[in-house]
Amino acid sequence: MLFIKGTAMIFFSRRLILSKLTTLPFILFFSKSYAQNNKDDNGSSKKDCTSDKSNYLHADSEVIKANETQKVMLDELVAQRKKIHFLMENPSVSFDFFLDIHDGSVDATPALKAAAASGKTIVFPSNGVYSINQNDIAISPFTKFIGPDGGYATFLVNSTEGSFGTFDLRNKNGLGDDIYSGGYFNVFRNLRFRYPGQIKNLTDVASNPIAYLPLFFGGGYSSRFEYLDIGNAYIGFVLGGKGLGSCSRIVLKDIIGAPIFLGLSIEQVRDIPIIQNISWNYNYLDLDKNHSYGNMLKQWMALNATAFQFGRCDWASCINLFSYGYYKNLVIESRRYTGSADRIKFIGCFSDQSIHPLWVKDFENQLDFIACGFTGVKTNVKNASGIFLSTKSINANVSFTNCTFNSYYMDIIISKVNVNMYACQFYNYGFGSKQTSPASAISIDNDNVTVNIVNTDIDASAGEYVRCLSDGGYSGCLLNITGCSNLTGSKFEIFRWDSSSSNVELISQDSYISGAYDDIVGVSSLGITAYIPRRFYLESLPLKGSFKEGDYIVNTKPSGTKEDSIIKGWVRMTTGHNNQLNIDWVEDKLTK
Repeated sequence: MLFIKGTAMIFFSRRLILSKLTTLPFILFFSKSYAQNNKDDNGSSKKDCTSDKSNYLHADSEVIKANETQKVMLDELVAQRKKIHFLMENPSVSFDFFLDIHDGSVDATPALKAAAASGKTIVFPSNGVYSINQNDIAISPFTKFIGPDGGYATFLVNSTEGSFGTFDLRNKNGLGDDIYSGGYFNVFRNLRFRYPGQIKNLTDVASNPIAYLPLFFGGGYSSRFEYLDIGNAYIGFVLGGKGLGSCSRIVLKDIIGAPIFLGLSIEQVRDIPIIQNISWNYNYLDLDKNHSYGNMLKQWMALNATAFQFGRCDWASCINLFSYGYYKNLVIESRRYTGSADRIKFIGCFSDQSIHPLWVKDFENQLDFIACGFTGVKTNVKNASGIFLSTKSINANVSFTNCTFNSYYMDIIISKVNVNMYACQFYNYGFGSKQTSPASAISIDNDNVTVNIVNTDIDASAGEYVRCLSDGGYSGCLLNITGCSNLTGSKFEIFRWDSSSSNVELISQDSYISGAYDDIVGVSSLGITAYIPRRFYLESLPLKGSFKEGDYIVNTKPSGTKEDSIIKGWVRMTTGHNNQLNIDWVEDKLTK
């Protein structure tokens, strides 16, 4: 796009550009009065000698003016053609090429529109600050906005008006052809955005933040969004889905900000994306006094804001996503496209001070979280239970590996799907528990759900009425505890898995289950489980160590006795530190 005296002309082919420019008219001005003065009443030419001199002088003046006007037009045409040739011959162009300066202040909107439609790599100078006073800036395929290496070009977004977003990347945004329109092969790098008009805190007059349009709206096929600072945006990214375009092969990385209502919403990703190193944390804005958040605005976010929303997003590995102070950290739910996330992984992702760190509504097959941390909110705000796992997919699994869960007012996980826990930790939850409403680390919310607890520690000591696990009153549920797992600390019940005779628990002997007191038990449909005896392998009876009733020591060097029997091992009869034969331990003999 080239702006000429405020008029936008969009040409995409070299031939079309040149043909349009070369057909600009050469305007010649002639003297109307001179022509009229040389015609008689019948329209014939006549000669008036008394007026010849003045007429010729007037004609000379008009010709001079016409020549001057023609020269200006020629100069403009040459300048325009030079610009067109410059654009065609240079794949990378400085933003100054497009920039208009008015009264000493920079209004970047017209220049941005021209640059966005050029399909070129636009380079922004270091420390540039530009105002954006309109939204819906249509982005052409292949357009790239590149800020300075090691720094940012800064944009001040001032308008709330528009239909889509500040940058319109929709696949039908009016630029390009029917196949490739906006949202294809674009790059945005080293750019910073601020919203000077956004409120810093809530008051009786301003009870809600200003709802600006999304910063980026549309598709992102093979596009890159890198090293961006979106600051106090209301909505950061709304990418992919019906009417917006594909986001396959998208790259989103090294992005910071504190979006007030929604950080990233992405759908229609059917080829492997790169999504990593994205941090939403309003604390970093404390150094920017013009855009820092007050406590009331932070509280509004804690009850309304969403950090990340993933819809149809297949085969993705999302690495190092972080949010602080959001109502919902991560939502897995399709909203703008058919299907749902399939085999998506989250690696090294963390949320802090989030009422709902995970809100999973639909996915297919497998959902994995690896080395992630989910810190909730201890106080009673809104719906205070933390993580919800649900899907319509049959036999879907959610797996957590080496993850931590802590600081929840009530339950940590409420699940309608199969859950696998490998080497995870649960602690500090159930602060709001009551006898009529106990809290659990994992509570089931559907029939026929399997829960696997492997090498996992659950500490239920924070509240008075806290369990480690609960079947939630549903049937056909399987609980499998194995791999040296530890379920400890409960002052109420270790677990409750007795809602139906079809509910089964399998607890391996290498797992450690113990309440805060000796009479704290786990309740199942098969009976009461207070403690799973441990099995040790020793050459002789131990002289020290703490053991519980039911523990067993296997004698690894059995020997005969005078009664012609062999000592296979020793059974523990008491709980404590004493280790006396026939008091604390009884021999287990095999008669010859």
